Amino acid sequence: MGIFADWQPAYAEAGLITLPLDGKKKGPPGWNKMGLPRSAALAADNDDCDVFGVLTGRGRKKGVSHPGVTVIDYDGTDENQLGDLIGIHGRPGALIRTASGKFHLYYRNCGERRKLRIHGKGQGDPLVDLCGYGGYVAAPPSRLGSGSYDFLEGCFDDIASGHLPKLIGLRSEHYTNSAFNPRAALTEPDATARNKTLFENALQFLASTPDLQAMSMHLDILNGDYAKPVSSNELETIKANAWKAQIENRNGYAAPYTQLDNQTLDAITAHRNAKLFLSIFMHIKRHCGGRRIFFIANKMSRVIGCKDEMISAARKFFEDIGAIVLVAEHTNTRPAVYRWAWVPEQTAFEELLDLDLTA
Repeated sequence: MGIFADWQPAYAEAGLITLPLDGKKKGPPGWNKMGLPRSAALAADNDDCDVFGVLTGRGRKKGVSHPGVTVIDYDGTDENQLGDLIGIHGRPGALIRTASGKFHLYYRNCGERRKLRIHGKGQGDPLVDLCGYGGYVAAPPSRLGSGSYDFLEGCFDDIASGHLPKLIGLRSEHYTNSAFNPRAALTEPDATARNKTLFENALQFLASTPDLQAMSMHLDILNGDYAKPVSSNELETIKANAWKAQIENRNGYAAPYTQLDNQTLDAITAHRNAKLFLSIFMHIKRHCGGRRIFFIANKMSRVIGCKDEMISAARKFFEDIGAIVLVAEHTNTRPAVYRWAWVPEQTAFEELLDLDLTA
């Protein structure tokens, strides 16, 4: 079975429409009018297809509250320029490296339309397309030629849940004339969102430049760009917390490898399913290590290559050994939410509240 046929049901369950793509990433005729039934039929007819796209814009499944996805398509490989784009548009819920080594940034759809070259077409301008209503992008884990679409940050559960951050830094021309109110998406983030963005920017900066003074200057500049900057005391607290996470090896962005403490490693390797459980835990660490709260849905089994029951068993075991802590049980609109053991309980609940309020 090809990758498209294997993953189409998972995307459909979330209310997201997928379509097979050819070697030039071109979709079938009438793709812009298709729904979930045709998507399923195409999956059956193209069971050897390894590259597929997901329609951007709102989800289309009755009874599913997925808001749909908007994707920033950065047609470049410069990671410094990528960092600048994230500073403008906010941290994505999922960051994908494409088969050609470029980047897709996933956000919640808030009425954005499809628009090419939103940062200009001049020399030196980043080549950025906005993929909202009326578009599609090749989706993970597609494979094209010798490359593949891989998660650098986040995981499929983040996309499927619909709990993605809103895209900021756009203009009114980037929105459809629909029932959405573009002003709501154009407003500057509130104090909580600003604090979270600054903290994550600090961690990302320290990942490449572990220097307290340089990070401090970097945050001063970012904070100064806000119409309503956070207070000096709040900013110093953010800097201190980011530096503390860095020196205590809790910066999930700090290395191109995944770290595992000895206590957790010893506990997992002593289990009778050590090899599988270690693979599951390292997958979670790799994709969620820089987050305070995260999901561990059974659909991860598709990536790991095991049964859903083993994901459930591993999740319970990780709780039992104190590596992760349950923050909230699953609901009709999202999976159960977990936090790392080192994340303060109050911090996790605040993030959960923000997550549910912005859903």
